[in-house]
Amino acid sequence: MKIIVKAFGPVREFMGTSLTEVVVEDGNDLNALLRALIKKYGDGLKDRILLNDVELLPYVKVLVNGKNVSDLKGLKTELKDGDEVTIVPAIVGGEY
Repeated sequence: MKIIVKAFGPVREFMGTSLTEVVVEDGNDLNALLRALIKKYGDGLKDRILLNDVELLPYVKVLVNGKNVSDLKGLKTELKDGDEVTIVPAIVGGEY
């Protein structure tokens, strides 16, 4: 199945693009998609989105078709062909 992925902030910078299409072959959930992304872009991506193999970093929000996965089933959120996944790490810093 093909999933559209939008990335922002440091994740976008690491991937070198803000929009990509990923083919997921092993499974149909968010975890399978993230594994496919890590395989495509390298282990450095894992350090930017996953705390460990079973949860997202606390400051990373992931949306599936506009819905926060923390309100769904987290990494076990099921995906279907054509879904849009958005990865948004919190951006901090700057001055007032």
